[in-house]
Amino acid sequence: MNAMLSLFPAQSSLGGDKPANLMAAARALNPHLGRGRTLDRALVSQTMTLCFGATDAEGGWLWRDAYDAIELAVVLQMRRLAPQLARLEDAPAQIAALLAGLNALTLTHTRRSEEQVALDQFSTPPELAAIVVAAAQVRPGDRVLEPSAGTGIIAVMAEACGATLTLNEIAETRGGLLDLAFPSATRRRVDGAQVHNIEGAGGYHAVATNPPYQHLEAHLASALHALADGGRLSAVVPTRLFDDAAALRRLGTDARLVGMIAFPPRAYTKHGTSVETGLLVMDRASPDLAIQPRTIQADDLASLAGIAAALEPRPNAQARAFRTAPVVSLVQPRARALSSKSDRCAFLAGAAPVAYMPRTDAAAGEDVGL
Repeated sequence: MNAMLSLFPAQSSLGGDKPANLMAAARALNPHLGRGRTLDRALVSQTMTLCFGATDAEGGWLWRDAYDAIELAVVLQMRRLAPQLARLEDAPAQIAALLAGLNALTLTHTRRSEEQVALDQFSTPPELAAIVVAAAQVRPGDRVLEPSAGTGIIAVMAEACGATLTLNEIAETRGGLLDLAFPSATRRRVDGAQVHNIEGAGGYHAVATNPPYQHLEAHLASALHALADGGRLSAVVPTRLFDDAAALRRLGTDARLVGMIAFPPRAYTKHGTSVETGLLVMDRASPDLAIQPRTIQADDLASLAGIAAALEPRPNAQARAFRTAPVVSLVQPRARALSSKSDRCAFLAGAAPVAYMPRTDAAAGEDVGL
């Protein structure tokens, strides 16, 4: 009588709809993040078992699946925080700190799968996703491509800033998650090194991405060719690329280097890798051979946010929209319209005044009334 009842009893690892089960788990975990509760292993395990109908020991799910569900829960929470995240350009350090606090509630990734290793899947922490989008200067009206969208953490940050999204993900399960989490986005399932061939390539205002580090140069070159003239590539890369002059020279054939920013040490440790990483920012524009590449080191998240926000303007950036209200609307009261007759007040038609007199004989200190 102690058997766990499943939300999806007919769907197991042997033939179930894994993306749907992961979405169910994410939705169950999301309220805990909203309350600031840490997602410990016991809570995550119980939630996954409930949604898959079996434990991990019984083969119902893997801990890599659990990490994907947690990341999707973070995406859902970031969407809930979209009004705040939309102020990224106004307060980059504060937004990054907010998202770092959110990420601190999640589990550290300690287990890997064969697919993860084969496809080099190491998702971007949400606070670094904010840095990627801030450097790309994403604004309402921008068409943004994410060539290796993963679970959508960078994508939801760009969405909060008003972008129209095209998301590409070759992994079947993660692609299914994007179908569920981003139904209004354009979605593709091609190799990330071939996004320059997809429909719409050559017209994107920005590419915000954390590409696989295997065949890294091919992924970056394809992303650059998917941009419109004046578009910007903002990519998370291993810092070893910053010392590879030949690779930077090849990438800069028809692009201009804007900045190379090294992230604080161990920035990706919570997401399962100790590789030192940084941000490569390039514009689709004529190269400026006078610029000497120099890596900027960010010692902490606040300084990183400040550096990313201070990059030179993107050539094809949309104008920032500032909403203003006339002073008169703030100092003069507005005329209020008279309420229209409503059936809800019909009972007042038979009302009449009531005559009464206050009593003077109430005992002191007693709750007697009139």
